[in-house]
Amino acid sequence: RDFAAYVLGMLGDYDAQPALFEAYLHDDSGDVRAYSLMSLGRLRARRYVPDLVRRFFTARDDRARLMLSQVVCTIVGVAAFPL
Repeated sequence: RDFAAYVLGMLGDYDAQPALFEAYLHDDSGDVRAYSLMSLGRLRARRYVPDLVRRFFTARDDRARLMLSQVVCTIVGVAAFPL
């Protein structure tokens, strides 16, 4: 599942954005959640920025906050991070 989430972002499958966001929110695997989040960044999924910013402010893990900030910056075009 984590590889599938990664590949959807690499292939530019914009139709997969809702499924990737759901996987980021609800999957039991931390790897699946991480790859889903990175793919949302690669796909520049702007419609999820407000939700991702809220997640940034409620995240307790520094690694999660870092990844969220990099993804949001990539989506809005402020900075380009290797996702």
